[in-house]
Amino acid sequence: MKSDIFVTIGLNSDETNNAAEIYWQAFGEKLNFFLGPKQKGEAYISKILNNKNIFVARDKKNNIIGLSGFRNKHGGVIGGSYTDLVVVYGHFGALWRFQFMKLLAREDNCDVLHLDAICVKVEKRGRGVGRKLICFAQKFTIDKSLKGIELDVISSNANAIQFYKKLNFYEISEEKSGFLGFFFGYKSIIRMRLDL
Repeated sequence: MKSDIFVTIGLNSDETNNAAEIYWQAFGEKLNFFLGPKQKGEAYISKILNNKNIFVARDKKNNIIGLSGFRNKHGGVIGGSYTDLVVVYGHFGALWRFQFMKLLAREDNCDVLHLDAICVKVEKRGRGVGRKLICFAQKFTIDKSLKGIELDVISSNANAIQFYKKLNFYEISEEKSGFLGFFFGYKSIIRMRLDL
């Protein structure tokens, strides 16, 4: 399967709904309180995806099987404004969600590429898709003369932490989630780094 996987940068305009579905499949349980229900969450994600800041893993039939957003000094994969929230959730729904969005903002180091939301379709997991995305990100990072790659993992996701450690990522910090953990179901976020 690994040789049948290729990675590109960006989505076609007609692929954002599919990408949002994969994103929700991976993170919907954590995001349901904030962006749910599922139909609205996927609609919002589809609307705000920045097509230029996303690595896309495809199979030999060109189907999307995995993706990873990235943030750099030019922005990230997830944009969105208060107006975008209003379109999907209405004024009241947008108001409280917008406040949560401000609380979730994290500062990034501009000398590195920050991977955001690595996700693989459920039926394609364990087949090297995540590894291909990371390898592509490494080449991209080197081409951009950046010092490394950073990403965030929730502390309860032991499988992801082990996966990244096998790829030579190491933990550089842990940030307690405080009261947000009650809503999102995790106690802390671990930032990991791969030096290049």
